[in-house]
Parts: sequence; C-alpha cells; structure tokens
Amino acid sequence: MSRIDIQRSHALTPEEVHAAIDEIAQSLTAKYGVRCAWQGGVLDFSRPGVEGSITVTTHEVHLRARLGLAMRPFKPVIEREIERYLDQRLA
Repeated sequence: MSRIDIQRSHALTPEEVHAAIDEIAQSLTAKYGVRCAWQGGVLDFSRPGVEGSITVTTHEVHLRARLGLAMRPFKPVIEREIERYLDQRLA
C-alpha cells in the first residue's frame, strides 16, 4: 500500500478552513464518488482503492491517504493535484 502525507500551514479562521476542506470533499464526491464524513476536526474519506483523512487544526491541515495497489501508479499525479488544491484554497 502506498501512502500520501501532506501538511500545509494556514492563517484562516476556523470557519474559512472548514469551508475550504468542505469544498475539497464536495469535489472528491462529485468527481470520484468518494464518501466523506466529518468526525470533529477530521474529515474521513474513502472509495475503493483509496482511504484517508484530513485533519484540521488552528494553524494546519494534514492530509493522510493510503492508496491501494491499483491506484499506486497514480500517486505522483494525485499528490500534485492535492498540493495544488490545498495551496490555492489555504493561501
């Protein structure tokens, strides 16, 4: 199993960062059929071949994901897209 681990600092209010992560969740759901659910400050997500979480704190967002065998070849593309999206939304 391949892992993705990305952290980004932010200076957003709790409401702003929560809204930004909600946008990510909605996009993942619409594009890829990912199931997402908040548990406190953690957004858990999953679909066949991918599962993970996005932890939101006062000054940081931390995404962790595990990719199944079929998704492993796409890891570089997935990481770039996540980094681009987080950099846009958390700036």
